[in-house]
Amino acid sequence: QHGGPSPTSPLPPMSFLPLPRAPGGHFLLQKSFTFEAMHVLPFHLGKCSRPHGHSYRLTLTVAAPALHARRRANANMVCDFAEISKPVRAMVERYLDHRDLNESLREESPTAEFIAAWVYAYVRGKVPARVVMVEVEETATSRAVYVPPEEPWGGVVGNGHGLVNGDGNGVMNGNGAAAGEGNGVGA
Repeated sequence: QHGGPSPTSPLPPMSFLPLPRAPGGHFLLQKSFTFEAMHVLPFHLGKCSRPHGHSYRLTLTVAAPALHARRRANANMVCDFAEISKPVRAMVERYLDHRDLNESLREESPTAEFIAAWVYAYVRGKVPARVVMVEVEETATSRAVYVPPEEPWGGVVGNGHGLVNGDGNGVMNGNGAAAGEGNGVGA
């Protein structure tokens, strides 16, 4: 015996699965996108103060406490991955892929951290599930993660450096305007 059910064994009962609700928990979906872009970080004390580029990976995490009901559209799903992809791919194409991020995001120093917060502000409300985390990888070993302040672990995000306004709500651009207000988002 190898420890598992044989192909002819009956399937385990489905009653142990938390479908369609996850009492006390959430279902998480992650969808990743890639883009190539350049930027300059003029206040960086090292080589990143010169123009350079990255092969970025952007990962959006959405959550829901329940799945769609069985025998209905999107049964046993939080949402269709295509419903996440459509608005995010359009945003990536318009603002991120093969762009100078300083220009396309209208930001003097578009760090990975800034990009993650900017993406959250842009996609919030455009995907059919609650966005709980945005990750931006610049390299295979370097990643920034933005968690909105309304998430249980989001209290660690507001660092007083312009990403979150004084009351802990809203992503801010370098000019103090909320993302989507005069910084090119949704224009």
